[in-house]
Amino acid sequence: MATGQSEARERAREVVFENLKVEQFLVATYNKLVAVKALPEPNMEIACALWHRIIGELGARGVAAHNEARAFIRLNVFARTLVVMHAVEMVFHTPGQEAWGQAFDFIHFKRLSPYLVCSEEVSVPPRAARRRRS
Repeated sequence: MATGQSEARERAREVVFENLKVEQFLVATYNKLVAVKALPEPNMEIACALWHRIIGELGARGVAAHNEARAFIRLNVFARTLVVMHAVEMVFHTPGQEAWGQAFDFIHFKRLSPYLVCSEEVSVPPRAARRRRS
């Protein structure tokens, strides 16, 4: 029995790693296509505006934002990656989408554009969002 459970656990682990490899390939391919100007950059306007509001609010409460440029860059890169992952998920892994269940083709990357918009949920760190709601 224990051997069967460990084999099932190992198989599940292999499936997760294989899915992560596919996801990493899709995100890396998108980034390469952006680098050669074949696809647009994600729209990060909401993240930028929200970040500046958060910094302003912290300053008004007497919290000094040391090295805010570095923090902004880190959060922006993180949010951008989440936006790209969401777009990839919507196009390649959502039943009903044109790319769902089809053989991989680079033409499917053109369908990412409508989903490349950063929302407020993506741009606010989870702990800040919880505090803001309360």
